[in-house]
Amino acid sequence: MNVDLKELWNNADEALLSPDFDRLESQSEGVLRSISKVLKIEFWINLLFSPLVIVWLAISEMWWLALLQLVFSAGYFFYYKMLINKTSGFDYSQNVLQGLKATYRYLHVFLLHYKILMWLIFPVIGSIAFMRGVHVGYTQAGGVDFWFNYKIWLVILGALLVAALVSWLINWLVNLLYGHKIKRLKQQIKDFENNSGDL
Repeated sequence: MNVDLKELWNNADEALLSPDFDRLESQSEGVLRSISKVLKIEFWINLLFSPLVIVWLAISEMWWLALLQLVFSAGYFFYYKMLINKTSGFDYSQNVLQGLKATYRYLHVFLLHYKILMWLIFPVIGSIAFMRGVHVGYTQAGGVDFWFNYKIWLVILGALLVAALVSWLINWLVNLLYGHKIKRLKQQIKDFENNSGDL
């Protein structure tokens, strides 16, 4: 099998120096910088408020919740630090396309985790806690037949509507902060691969 190594090397250089590659580098650099900026802001806001929440839980003698918040915060900060390093310190001197694909996969998984966590904290746990409070208040006030009271079902319906609205707002906010930028990065990688296939 005759392979012209010099020709392969020249073709590789041409691909690396192609306008498509330059465009991918400049566009992806802008997207990664934008994502990194949002991650850093969120990181520092949480770094400021998490200790306050932990101290408040400890003062309120909710030790298990304080410990849970501490473990969650430690994992959160480690995760965010890793993502910040991947987005702000991306190495364009290495295999850029594979590196961007790997970074995209990290960000895609992060986005999925982020949405699930936000949905669990606010609409799901919030609705459960609210209905638990309604049930306790109703029974303590001497109410009977909780599930057969039509007013309770109106409250449940209202809680579900609020949960749906909060879920929509969370989805909108997360997409505004991260989702659209991550999709843009995916599209840039896809465009580069399609254009490279045409060379």
